[in-house]
Amino acid sequence: MIKSICSETSEASKIYEATDINEIGEVNKATNLNVVTVATEPINITEDIKSTNNPKNWPSRKKCLILFVLTITGMLVLTTSTVLLPALKELREEFDTSEVAVNSLVSVNSFFTGISSIAWAAYSDRFSRRRKVFLLSMILFIISTILCTLANRIWQLLILCAIQACGSSSSVSISAGIISDIYSPKDRGFAFGIFSLAPATLTGTAAGGFIIQYLNWRWLFYYLATRFNPFATLKLLGYPNFVLTAIYMSIVVSMITLQNISVSRNLSTRSYHLLPSSIGLLFIAPTLGCSLGSAIGGKYSDFVLQKARKNGVEIICPEVRIKSATPGALMVPCSYLIFGWLLIINFNIYVLMILWFFAVFGSYIIYSSLSPYLIDVCPGLSASAIALSYCMRLITAGVISIFGSLMEDFLGTGWYYTLIFVMCFLPTFFLVLVYFNGNRWKENFFKRNSYALH
Repeated sequence: MIKSICSETSEASKIYEATDINEIGEVNKATNLNVVTVATEPINITEDIKSTNNPKNWPSRKKCLILFVLTITGMLVLTTSTVLLPALKELREEFDTSEVAVNSLVSVNSFFTGISSIAWAAYSDRFSRRRKVFLLSMILFIISTILCTLANRIWQLLILCAIQACGSSSSVSISAGIISDIYSPKDRGFAFGIFSLAPATLTGTAAGGFIIQYLNWRWLFYYLATRFNPFATLKLLGYPNFVLTAIYMSIVVSMITLQNISVSRNLSTRSYHLLPSSIGLLFIAPTLGCSLGSAIGGKYSDFVLQKARKNGVEIICPEVRIKSATPGALMVPCSYLIFGWLLIINFNIYVLMILWFFAVFGSYIIYSSLSPYLIDVCPGLSASAIALSYCMRLITAGVISIFGSLMEDFLGTGWYYTLIFVMCFLPTFFLVLVYFNGNRWKENFFKRNSYALH
């Protein structure tokens, strides 16, 4: 189905979703108006032409196999960012450096994963070279991971971890583009949820804890290694639908990093005095939260769309997906608040794990519900949209992780988690604004910027 957006017609208001921009800047010779031709894919409407060359029409078995491969490789990013968490204390002692310097390893990973993912995604969206980009980045990842084992200074490890992050970053952004290519909107939320549920947090922290306790931190990297204009899409930062949603997602999911660092330092001290291997195993709680939240959030997002159709809504705007983030938006801040104040009285560790689970579970309901929304409202820029939002999330996590421990020491653990509660709760109003204004903002943005984005 082909529709046209003209600068002097009201027909633009009828366009409610587009997934691929095929032609931009076409001039209507009869009216001399600038026209943007958009190939739209209305949600829940059967395609007019069935073609085996269209990836969305591939057999389910083939698409499931591709999704399985993407899910496994997607574990790389989370594994590289979490595997060092149980080792922070040991690294500080071996390199004889400050806690801030060691926490910078987490920050460096976040910064470079986010920034480089934009470049990988922009190239793949522009030139459709997803497979070549993916293979090149994996080679970079493996080489840098092996070199990490040779680091003798903290600055050497920081540099090599930055290069490693550049290599692993493509597994999220490129995979998001592939999911957008092969799944239609009615199934996209579920597919993205499955992709996000990889238990990388558990494999990273649990394996990391045992490796550190019984071997050495260098073995962490042995474990991992065996496993145009790239910034044109920064125009999306002027797109209210994208930027407000991505800011909210970045803040909420970044709080997981703060809690991970806080848990590691608190449970190794206080009255708990847990060993690294035990701390690593405790990450089973957020891992389950991540996996279940991703699967349920994506599927629930699709369910909300289907329900709107059954209720007789003729034009289904992508903003309907925002409703599916509501349970997570309520669950996350409350879980952090209760967790923090129970932690300071050395409460039962199993209760703390349950609260930890719900904080991450709610965060990934939000992430898996809103990520398909970003794909839906950024037609032809699916990989770039996810990469840019991922970059924002990781830069946010990187900045706050440097100062997280300092803030906790300054405020005290209870008030520190109260601050996290406020940071998670207040930005929910961004979603309210997008829900009521998103359709109008989308039309205005693509009228102004379709040329610049390609």
